[in-house]
Amino acid sequence: MNFWVCIIFSTILLIATVAVFAMRIFFPYHRIVALIIYGIGWIPFLYSISLRKKWILSYSGTVSNYLSAFWIHILFGLLMILSLYIFLVLFPPVKSPFFGMSDESIDKQIEQDSLVLLYLDERLSSEFERIESKGIFSSDFETLSKEQKEEIRGFWFSFVELILELDIVKNKYKTFYQLNTVTKKDLHKKAFVNGYAALLSQHYHTMLLAEAVQDTNLMTFLNDKYPEQGLSGGTFDMLKNKVVDSDEILKLNTGRVYYLSLGSNESEMDQLIKERIKKLDAYFSSYSELIAKKPLNFLEKRSFKFWFPIQKEVAKQLSHINTSTRDYHINLDQIHEYKDRFLPGDILLERREWHATNVGIPGFWTHAALYISSLEEMNAYFKDLPELNGKSFGEYIKEIYPEIFNKIQEKDDGGYDMAIIESKRPGVIFMSLEESAKTDSLTVLRVKNLSTADRLKVVLQAMSHFGKSYDYDFDFSTDSSLVCSELVYKSFSGIDKLNLPLSKLNGRLMLSPNEIAQKFSNEFQSEDSEMELVLFLDGNEKKKIAVEKNENDFATSWERPKWYIVTDYTN
Repeated sequence: MNFWVCIIFSTILLIATVAVFAMRIFFPYHRIVALIIYGIGWIPFLYSISLRKKWILSYSGTVSNYLSAFWIHILFGLLMILSLYIFLVLFPPVKSPFFGMSDESIDKQIEQDSLVLLYLDERLSSEFERIESKGIFSSDFETLSKEQKEEIRGFWFSFVELILELDIVKNKYKTFYQLNTVTKKDLHKKAFVNGYAALLSQHYHTMLLAEAVQDTNLMTFLNDKYPEQGLSGGTFDMLKNKVVDSDEILKLNTGRVYYLSLGSNESEMDQLIKERIKKLDAYFSSYSELIAKKPLNFLEKRSFKFWFPIQKEVAKQLSHINTSTRDYHINLDQIHEYKDRFLPGDILLERREWHATNVGIPGFWTHAALYISSLEEMNAYFKDLPELNGKSFGEYIKEIYPEIFNKIQEKDDGGYDMAIIESKRPGVIFMSLEESAKTDSLTVLRVKNLSTADRLKVVLQAMSHFGKSYDYDFDFSTDSSLVCSELVYKSFSGIDKLNLPLSKLNGRLMLSPNEIAQKFSNEFQSEDSEMELVLFLDGNEKKKIAVEKNENDFATSWERPKWYIVTDYTN
């Protein structure tokens, strides 16, 4: 094995390490597997060094002499850098907000901020106690209802807002040292106490939340981006990582020493500080665990950020690759022949042969969509429903979703009405039935016992996701982006007539279109079955046609292999 082969092999293993981290392959053991691959990658790298041993040794003497002559300078330089870092963290060179104010005004401001701090700390504690008392954090995320998830989301928004309020107060007092310890000793202490109390409250409540949230899917849910609240993705991880940042740990511990040196009294602020210090001491092992995990979390997040654009771009390219130029087996005449059978809220499962995306999506059925019908048909179907408050469906939609109202009035390039909502590579979009159902095999499923009001709720919930991006991470824990079957799943949220169980793939909650077909297969002969078959058009690659088949035929379709079309030539 020569030098360059070793380097290339090490590089391939490094890329594999990044892929395992980012894609969470072998979850929950992905980190261990990634570190093993990373460790193996060092073997050819170290061997490559031995191959260049003579070249390295020829320069080793020069390096050794340099280090021997200047080691004291190097050490002193490192100490100077460390000292500068500590100084800038503890004594930030920024102008004090109290500059130019009288002592009386400063004291009044400090007292007001003390009351604000006590309020913020109490609010954080009460918010956490409220959500904890409902047992939501200890529940399996997969079993949580839509209402419970909304409750968590509401708590999360309040929690972040209160933490940020504490941050504002904390930053206001980071220049406490500019209040002279001799001439303004009392003000100096009060200012320090306010800043340190805000820091302790932030740490305590963040550690409290980190301890409570152990479900990886709940973590993903909290890490989702909520632009309407100004929250970018990864806020939960950011808060957890912030409390173990080196500057935060430095402030926490030096502040503790300085607080003791100042002496304390029995004020409410002093009581708060003592209580928070005591409780944070109990979190010593949790701090250690967060610090130990931080490098791995960082690697995993950075790997995902590196890998995600590649994954996204590959998925985009694959979505456009049709390895055959033939027409699809289902034609317009068939679509028009059967469309009168469909109702708003029906689920479509689709398969297109010779598409590259079939390789990456598990199972035979690779796409799901939701039938809503045309605006005219929805006006007729949902007429006089009390939920529409005396309006037609169109008037109601125009009022709550004006952009959607305009969109569903449009025609596609073929002049057909928008009648389908689905998530494809552009995101959640409306399409005509004629365009969406242009496939090789098509199934339409109907949830049993749905009332007209239920169907309205399904349609409205689906429309609420219009315009969201496609979820290239394939994770149902987030709402900001969706895959095709995720749109179907979330459209039926809160509809007790349909229970779609989620599965885990590499640690991410998901439901593939094929699993919807599998659910039908498991239940269709039972009295408790939740879905019924409306239509199954089964494509035949040899005959280039699609023919209608019954529920027994459809019930076994989910078991078909990827290249089932080969059997069309052998049967």
